[in-house]
Amino acid sequence: MTDSRSPRPDHVESRQDPVRSGLRLALSRAAAALEKLTEAIATVQTAIGCISIAAMVLLLVGSSIQRYALGSPIPIVEELAGLLFVTLAFMAITEGFTADRQVRIQLVWRYLPQRLQGWAMIAGHFLSIFAMVMIIVATFNFALFSYQVGARTNFMEFLLWPWMMLIPGSFAILVLATFARILVDLDAVLDGRPVKEALAVSQIVVE
Repeated sequence: MTDSRSPRPDHVESRQDPVRSGLRLALSRAAAALEKLTEAIATVQTAIGCISIAAMVLLLVGSSIQRYALGSPIPIVEELAGLLFVTLAFMAITEGFTADRQVRIQLVWRYLPQRLQGWAMIAGHFLSIFAMVMIIVATFNFALFSYQVGARTNFMEFLLWPWMMLIPGSFAILVLATFARILVDLDAVLDGRPVKEALAVSQIVVE
C-alpha cells in the first residue's frame, strides 16, 4: 500500500515554482537596475567626451588663427589636444557598447538558432571581459609606473598618470556594462526571448 501522505511530483514542482519565479524576478530586476546604472555612467562619460572635443577644436582653431595672424602659435596646443583626444576616445567606448553602436562580426552567429544565439553571445561577453581585464591590468601597471617616476609632458610638464588612468578606468566601466548585458541576455534566454544584440541586428536589417 502506498502512503497517501507522500508528496506527489506535481506538488514538489509547485513548491519549486515560487522559488524559481523569485530567482527569475530577482535576475530581471538586477539586470534592469545595473543596465540603467551603466547607461547613466555612459551618458556622463559621453558628456565629458563632448566637452573634450569642443575644447580640442577651440584650441586648434585658436592656435591656427594665432599662428597665421600673429605668427606665434599657442605652445601648449599639441600636448593638450593630444590629452583631450585620449579623453574623448576612451570616454566614448561605454556609450558605444550600451547603445549597440560598436562594430560586430556575426557572419556565423546570425545563422544559429535563437537559443544558441543567446548562449553564444553570453559566452562572447565573458571572453571580452577576460580580455578587458588583461588590458586593465597592463594599462593600470603602466599608469602606476608613470605615477611613481613622475612622468610629465615635454613642454608644459603636465602629469601624465591621471590621463593614463583614464584607460583602465574606462575599461573597468565597460566591464561593468558588459556584465550588465550578460544579466540582460541571460534573462532573455531563460525567458525564451531573443537577446538584445539580436534585436539590434533585426532593426538594422529592417532599416
